[in-house]
Amino acid sequence: MISNKNFKGYHYIFDFKNVPFDICNNKDHLENIFNNIIEISKMTIIDNYSHQFQPQGITGIYLLEESHLAYHTWPENGEISFDLYTCGDKNAADEAIEELKKLIPYQNIFKFIER
Repeated sequence: MISNKNFKGYHYIFDFKNVPFDICNNKDHLENIFNNIIEISKMTIIDNYSHQFQPQGITGIYLLEESHLAYHTWPENGEISFDLYTCGDKNAADEAIEELKKLIPYQNIFKFIER
């Protein structure tokens, strides 16, 4: 990825596919992954909220000093949508995204936008 210092921020978007139900529907496990990603990317959490749907599925958001991280799961389909936008350190964010790929090692569609 080529970076231009004139951009305000970096937007990382994933749609994970074929993720096991027990991962898509485990709020604690996903929060541990996302807390780890935030730490690696050197971002600061202002607040976070997540909701466990019944009978399944989770939605969550982290409000960050550097912007946001949001996710939504469809365990019945094995899918997780993940969205990270940061105006912080791009190299640290790239490192965190590489870790995310290791922690959720399933088929994914990835988009990156410099904004």
